[in-house]
Amino acid sequence: MGCPAFALTLREILSEHRNGGCYCLKENKGLNPEATNGLQSRGLSEAEQLERFAKRGDEEAFRSLVEAHFNLVYSSALRQVNGDTHLAQDVVQSVFADLARKAAVLPRRTVLAGWLYEAARRAAAKAVRTEQRRRMREKEAIIMNEPAPEPAADWEEIRPILDEAMGQLKSQDRNAVLLHYFERKGYRGVGAALGITDDAAQKRVSRALEKLRKLLVRRGVTVSAGALAIALSAHAVHAAPAGLSFSIGGVSLAAASSSGLPGFVTWLLEHISSSQGQLVAASGALLLITAGVVGFVHASQPPPPPGRFTTIDLTRVVNGDITASWTPDYGSNHLQQLSLGLRVLKSVPFDIRGVVQLQGASWKAKGRPLPEQVEGIPVGRIAHRLHILHANSAHPDPEGTTVARLILHYPDGTQSELPIQQGVHCLDWWAWPKSRSRITDPHTVVAWTGRNPPADHHDARLRLFKTMFANPEPEKEIKTIDYVSAMADSAPFMVGLTLEE
Repeated sequence: MGCPAFALTLREILSEHRNGGCYCLKENKGLNPEATNGLQSRGLSEAEQLERFAKRGDEEAFRSLVEAHFNLVYSSALRQVNGDTHLAQDVVQSVFADLARKAAVLPRRTVLAGWLYEAARRAAAKAVRTEQRRRMREKEAIIMNEPAPEPAADWEEIRPILDEAMGQLKSQDRNAVLLHYFERKGYRGVGAALGITDDAAQKRVSRALEKLRKLLVRRGVTVSAGALAIALSAHAVHAAPAGLSFSIGGVSLAAASSSGLPGFVTWLLEHISSSQGQLVAASGALLLITAGVVGFVHASQPPPPPGRFTTIDLTRVVNGDITASWTPDYGSNHLQQLSLGLRVLKSVPFDIRGVVQLQGASWKAKGRPLPEQVEGIPVGRIAHRLHILHANSAHPDPEGTTVARLILHYPDGTQSELPIQQGVHCLDWWAWPKSRSRITDPHTVVAWTGRNPPADHHDARLRLFKTMFANPEPEKEIKTIDYVSAMADSAPFMVGLTLEE
């Protein structure tokens, strides 16, 4: 789930705990004092209630213990996390989860208030350390993603000799610098690529940067490690023209086929429905020459030359800012790392102005004021394909559930509907560590991944999907497009819409 829902009943809390999921408690809501009074009135001690839960799974007994000590744990956590209510809720969640796990092994004479207080103290200290590390990483990420300033004198000195110096680094150091400063991966991404921990990745990047700095100094460029980091982040990589990688990819594959490389035809036939195969198909009719057989592979609609994209300005229908949370659960649950403006993702340009968040059944039940549809997005162009950058938020639906529709309106009064389905074209924008991460539509890919403070705290990553839809009436001009929620539990949203002619 994009925003972890606050548990309404202890049964839901314990069910999710048993399944390895995540739950949250918010103050005393979700605990039923009337239910706990029954146990207390029968005079059961805390030890007896804990034993009933451990041996019989008595949820009423556990509810009574939570009710009795919730304010103590929450207040203690809130003090130690400097008043951060969201972090305090996570600490409380962790403490009572530990109590549920360890109920069977706690000594009978345990003073539960003391045990819970100590558990809260340890959990809060760990949460604060994690939050501090996250903020440091986020601060660095913000610096790395800021618009590049005008080239400074230092960069003009570094640029001519940078690649020579990079070539003298050992491969593991060069890879660390490339991943962090050139490809702008956080320490978690660097660690994943190199097979090491986040902390080890941070140390390796720092050491590699210092080695690179010394190599530059030997060549007469005096620069500090901090200035070098900023220069690399700002200037080392420049965005290529929109659609160029798409075009080159198609030409390269065509060249590979004509050179008769072993296994290329087999590879193409096996992957024609995958994203790689679509790249080949989108580059036009592809001549295959192998074993003296000449043939053509093409899409059902012969595609036009690649790279003729038109981005759609969604400013008029945007109802969420990517730099701040557009939902009330977390103030920092945002897409800030995505950045506004033109972004080329998976070879398709998108003009990102904000979030177009639609209503979903679960959020409507909570009274959230969101539109069920946005109508009349102006287009006025002919297009063979549409590309949408999107995802879901709120509660997930079963695979195949239609969560939204794109309705294309043509000048002659006719229209076409393109369904967007859960698990087929998109999933939740929060990718939990153990959550499903694959979709079934061959025209859909994960186009962007990122982070934000709440997701980091739950070891989750952010993701957006790019789906390509074929226009059912490619010869007709698309006059306008409606984006309509199907009012399933999921609340769909999009941040970019692009046409391909």
